[in-house]
Amino acid sequence: MASHRKWFGADGTFDASIAVRRFRKKLVDAERRGFAGLRVNGSSAWVREKFRAQRFREFEGEIDRLMEHRRMLAVCTFPLMLSRAGQILDAARTHQFGITVRNGTWKKVEIRDIGAAQRQAKKGKLRQLTFRQREILQHIAEGRNTKQIADLLGISIKTVESHRLQLMRRLKIDNIPGLVRFAIYTGLVSPED
Repeated sequence: MASHRKWFGADGTFDASIAVRRFRKKLVDAERRGFAGLRVNGSSAWVREKFRAQRFREFEGEIDRLMEHRRMLAVCTFPLMLSRAGQILDAARTHQFGITVRNGTWKKVEIRDIGAAQRQAKKGKLRQLTFRQREILQHIAEGRNTKQIADLLGISIKTVESHRLQLMRRLKIDNIPGLVRFAIYTGLVSPED
């Protein structure tokens, strides 16, 4: 177990090239010692604060290339309460798949579900939503939390939660990243928002 400062930094500053070299060295050491591969787990929340969004995606791309055709598995944690919609989308674009935990239930979310979102849009699912549901979906996709949406619309938190639940049922989407993808692929919001 290594702290993020030790693993990713030199003299207290973050250096992506050092991090990539350390991952490579750990993988080689693990294979040399007879292990089948290397498993890595960590939260990227602190890294995102150090980088612009573009540089963070590039760094994750470097790690993905390092892992390609190697016995290495990395699990990155993106707490929804601390992540904006754009950050979730960046993670969805960069990672092969995601796993959500909601009410103690774990579910694999295929990042390739973009095609499913497009098919749902073509079936007119967006048009089936009420104005208020579209409004709430847009605010969710723009990264606002329940309290912010309630304050902005002048309604209670419970009302926002009720609309979100109805929205998820109607769209048959059971997680926030899925709602964000749906909003983007229906044109309700722009991916750059």
